[in-house]
Amino acid sequence: MITTVCDAGCKEQFTIHNLQQKHLSDGVEKSYFVCPHCQHKYVACYTDDEVRKLQGKIREVRSRFGNRNYDHNQRRRKLIQAFYSIGGIVGWATR
Repeated sequence: MITTVCDAGCKEQFTIHNLQQKHLSDGVEKSYFVCPHCQHKYVACYTDDEVRKLQGKIREVRSRFGNRNYDHNQRRRKLIQAFYSIGGIVGWATR
C-alpha cells in the first residue's frame, strides 16, 4: 500500500491498494489507479509481453539475492561445470 495525494484533481490524500489493469491492443496493458474521491485516473505504466517477461526475470533475481538460503557458490560451480562441459573457450583447453 502506498499513500499519495491527488495532485491533479481534488488534492485529497488516499492510499493505493492495488493497480488496475486494462488490456489494450497488441498485448499492451495499461496499469493505473483511481482517486477514490474525484475518480481522477493516474497511469502508472504501460507494458507489453517483452517488458512483463523482463520484469519476471528481475523478480526472480531479486528473490534469489534476498533469500539467505540461496547458495550462490553452488550456482557458480554449476555454471563453471557447464562451461567446461562444452569445451570452455575454443582453443583454451588445447594450450
